[in-house]
Amino acid sequence: MPTVQIKRDPFARASLERTRTGFGRHECRWCGRQMKVAYRYAWVSDAGYPGRGVSWSPTFCSVGCYRAYTGDDR
Repeated sequence: MPTVQIKRDPFARASLERTRTGFGRHECRWCGRQMKVAYRYAWVSDAGYPGRGVSWSPTFCSVGCYRAYTGDDR
């Protein structure tokens, strides 16, 4: 699935990116909402280390739920 840049942190040289999950039954990790399509978030570094994977979050219904769950306020 393609990713979408949600926010850019130029000082950390990273971007908050979102990818969509496949169709199916998903539950938001924070609020428990059931949905057909959910999102996963990750901070992706500009360094772009080859062969280094991105650690995607569990599924969430919105970036607000992701931030509340992780405490990420940047």
